[in-house]
Amino acid sequence: MGKSEELVLFWHRAGNDAEGLNAVLSQTTRLHGRTLRHAVECDLKWDLEGREPLLFFHHGLTGLSRPRRSKVEARGWLTLDQLLARPRADELDYMFEMKGGRGSSREAVTRLVRAMEDRGLGHRFVIAASSLPLLRDLRRDNEALLLGLFVVHTRIDGLVVNVPFIDLPRSVSAAGTLRPVDLGGIDVVVGSGPLGRGESVWRPAMEGLTLIPGPIGGVEGVERLAREGSQSGFIYFNARTPLIGSPFG
Repeated sequence: MGKSEELVLFWHRAGNDAEGLNAVLSQTTRLHGRTLRHAVECDLKWDLEGREPLLFFHHGLTGLSRPRRSKVEARGWLTLDQLLARPRADELDYMFEMKGGRGSSREAVTRLVRAMEDRGLGHRFVIAASSLPLLRDLRRDNEALLLGLFVVHTRIDGLVVNVPFIDLPRSVSAAGTLRPVDLGGIDVVVGSGPLGRGESVWRPAMEGLTLIPGPIGGVEGVERLAREGSQSGFIYFNARTPLIGSPFG
């Protein structure tokens, strides 16, 4: 993969609250002569059963809880409407990770897409999940979506290992070691597990798919991405850690 002027950094869970968003917006936009574009991952949940449909961001202990609107409001968790009302919302790109909720996940995504388009951000986000069947459902609903699959390992031969954490009754049978032909309808592969590898092992067999290498666990990893000409990375350390002014920056 040739060296690109731009390096897109996807900050893990940084889109779930104002603190994370502000921290990412404070990061430098230049590193080693490269332009940095910052994106935040948001853990998307929803309650479509109450008096008004609500999309919000929260992970919690396992990421599997399905809180109702009343709890979201009581805890002050960030909602999609609040995110998009922020004055600098258009300075970031977004990765929405499908977690779960009350009501149809497909309806939740339809509402998400409409809201992003209304804000002028219809081309600035990827929807990601660890469930291949769920992503295929979303592809059938909307061919234009940019869809990403979380994988725990990219093998030296270019195959990927997918372990689902949501939609388990359907997803387990579709998981395991996957070939490119198994990933039809997916645009992006996101390295999110402890055995994640970098772009150096990405094989021509995966051509047509974009790899977001990860997890990147420290500033030195971002340094490597910038120096090696990578196009993106999934960043797993706290966004309050500055890329400039650290021992590696």
